[in-house]
Amino acid sequence: MGSIDTICAESETPSTKSPDWLGILRAAAMAILEQFSDRRAKRLSRAALRSLTADQLRDVGLTPDDVRREAAKSSFWR
Repeated sequence: MGSIDTICAESETPSTKSPDWLGILRAAAMAILEQFSDRRAKRLSRAALRSLTADQLRDVGLTPDDVRREAAKSSFWR
């Protein structure tokens, strides 16, 4: 009889539990926040790039055309 109790107890392992919805939601929220954070960082970098003078751009090896192309990427949907 002891082995039957053990078999029943083993059949109720964590693998038969429902998914950890809180953990799944937390991971999804963190991924969304990370995306927004990345987009914000890129937006701020592009704004800083646009504020540089032609001499400063030349110092870092860029042209005004390079900056215009990069600034055009700032759309939310890209």
